[in-house]
Amino acid sequence: MKQQIKSCPSSRAHLHVAALSILLPVLPACTATGEGHDRFVIHERFEESSKLSMLPHGWVLAETAARGTPASWGRTRGENGHAFAVLSSRNVGQTFNLAILERPLLADFHASLGLKAISGAIDQGGGLCWRLQSPDEYYIARWNPLEDNLRLYIVRNGKRSMLVGRSLKADPSQWHKLEIDMRGAQITVSFDGTAILHYKDTRIEDAGRFGLWTKADAVTAFDDLEVAK
Repeated sequence: MKQQIKSCPSSRAHLHVAALSILLPVLPACTATGEGHDRFVIHERFEESSKLSMLPHGWVLAETAARGTPASWGRTRGENGHAFAVLSSRNVGQTFNLAILERPLLADFHASLGLKAISGAIDQGGGLCWRLQSPDEYYIARWNPLEDNLRLYIVRNGKRSMLVGRSLKADPSQWHKLEIDMRGAQITVSFDGTAILHYKDTRIEDAGRFGLWTKADAVTAFDDLEVAK
């Protein structure tokens, strides 16, 4: 049976990530290799030949603090092929738009992600979330060109708290590379090859999923997600 990926339900109820393995099997949207028990690599380029309006296989949409109308996600034409993007959003305030990758579940890893800010009057840019237990509990590193900063947050019980941040000026019309290294409690966030944020936190220790993240009305494109254990 063909598996379809649907947008956030009209009831606006949060989708608990524990149910994702029931909704979505792992399909060949991403390239993954395993070597023994200590090596895992995933590389998602969003390059399948299916319609641009369709979500990539293995992804599901959700929200944190859902209000208004769910953001519209889909594949779009990127600089070097296809990218995955928030195509439009009328959300405001503290609503966070999530696209969650069903596999892998990891606690320690190195991840990199290409992103490009397209538009947004209230918010711009976005980032990567990890150790995601549900749409209400995860870590998130995000770049915001409207505020000229890079910040690391924790989201628990649907509430976001900043852990550390730094000023950062970067051209929103260009693609940029965000990298996360997580080892135990130690978090390192790099931007365009430079390590910028360092923090230790033990509040979310379990392995979790990865997700793409934007806030409010930010329209952002993502590409070349790589995760290595």
